[in-house]
Amino acid sequence: MKKLVVVGLLAVLGGCGSSGDGSGSGGAGGTQAGGHGGGGGTSACGSLTPFTTGSTGTISWKDNGVLVCPLLAIVQRTTSGVVDTFELDSSSASSYAVDIALSSYNGLLNGAYTCQDGNGTTAPYVYLGFISPSGSGMAAPGACTVDITFAVDGAGVEHARGTFSGTGTGTAGNETITDGVFDVTVTQSGSGNGGAGGHPTGAGGAGG
Repeated sequence: MKKLVVVGLLAVLGGCGSSGDGSGSGGAGGTQAGGHGGGGGTSACGSLTPFTTGSTGTISWKDNGVLVCPLLAIVQRTTSGVVDTFELDSSSASSYAVDIALSSYNGLLNGAYTCQDGNGTTAPYVYLGFISPSGSGMAAPGACTVDITFAVDGAGVEHARGTFSGTGTGTAGNETITDGVFDVTVTQSGSGNGGAGGHPTGAGGAGG
């Protein structure tokens, strides 16, 4: 997990109040990699809090049934000639966070993907990590789904839209992420090339 980014977001949130509750409505995407994107759903939460390096938009999910309304998110995409890499890190004021990372090695990211290590060529790298007040963990290969599409708005700003869900074993036991949905602005970063089976941004391998 990209712990430094997630912990940094949590630190920024230290003086902020937690956001209100609601009921989630975004469904999980399909499980077949590379299909048409589902376009996301409707977040149960308000808009993200703008800050200098952060994204704007909406994101929400449920962690073991608890609705999480994050305040901040960092969303980056790196597209080079051989790999398309996307990462979303989002944190709430109540110490919940998710880290979604995808890398496609044979075309642009678009559609539904399941968690897997990737092979650097035909199989994408797909990762879902999570933090809660009781600990942290990640979804095992085959145990998460991320459905994603990209679109450019009228102002020329790229948005990532989609859904996510998964299950995994954290430091405090089993954890289930459901009803994840996002529509967030994307920051394009410099060209990069993630290796197969490792965290595509070079921020450490998948782990707690």
